Amino acid sequence: MRALRLLIVHHDDDFLDVVGRWFDQRGFMVMACETASEAISAVERVQLDVAIVDCSLGDSKFSRLVPQLKTLDPSLLIWVFVGGRMKLQTNGPGALEWPNTLQSRLA
Repeated sequence: MRALRLLIVHHDDDFLDVVGRWFDQRGFMVMACETASEAISAVERVQLDVAIVDCSLGDSKFSRLVPQLKTLDPSLLIWVFVGGRMKLQTNGPGALEWPNTLQSRLA
């Protein structure tokens, strides 16, 4: 079974470090970005399974970034952090699935 490939997009270095380590320790392959432009570049370069996107990015609004990421990779599951809570996309492949459920899809 391969590791899930996870992109974390957040403006806070400490958040990226803590959350990235948490997912890494649970077997995810983690990529971290601080900006929307870095996230777009990552999705163009690497086939990812899940993206966790902060709603308050410095260089773009998440409402612009999410459609761009979905255009680049329609199968990408995107979670958005809004005010300290994570909201899941409600449509498309893998919608409303949590990491352990996603991991079983890759077995």
